[in-house]
Amino acid sequence: MIEETDLAATRVLPIGASAISAFAFARFPELADKFKTYTLYRLECGMRSTLVLGFVGLPTVGFHLESHFKQGHYAQAAALLGVFYVLIAPGDCGRGRRRFPCC
Repeated sequence: MIEETDLAATRVLPIGASAISAFAFARFPELADKFKTYTLYRLECGMRSTLVLGFVGLPTVGFHLESHFKQGHYAQAAALLGVFYVLIAPGDCGRGRRRFPCC
């Protein structure tokens, strides 16, 4: 992402500007939306994979969810599903998807 940004903004910086200030004032404003989108995407991938890997047997959110269902602790299972929904739904609604009723 960083290498693909336009370097036009760095050309108008004063001569002798440090690399940190060049990044902070010229490149970061163009990259902020891409960084935000990519970070939310990776968070969503991680959350979804914890559910899938938990059903295989790894001690993740999916494991605890399956354990609560098997033991009959439906309130705890509902709480885990609610937390998962709260963490994943804003990302889907922010990208214009209509899978959840929050949008």
